[in-house]
Amino acid sequence: MSSDSKTHIKVCHGRACSGQFSKYILERAQTEAAGREDILCEECPCQDNCKKGPTVMVNDQKHSHMDPVKIAKLIKSL
Repeated sequence: MSSDSKTHIKVCHGRACSGQFSKYILERAQTEAAGREDILCEECPCQDNCKKGPTVMVNDQKHSHMDPVKIAKLIKSL
């Protein structure tokens, strides 16, 4: 499956989001997406949404105030 046909989940690792434990959101996203070839999870630089972080981008859609439980639910809904 080409990366263009996958759902891209990008977890912000800017200073503000990292300070709110975005690494755990990325770990949970990777765990939930394990075995699913239709989802690609990765970290990304600051998304300029610091006051509403942690921020996750799903393709081009911004999701604010994320946490590990919210990302798990979001991935299950895809």
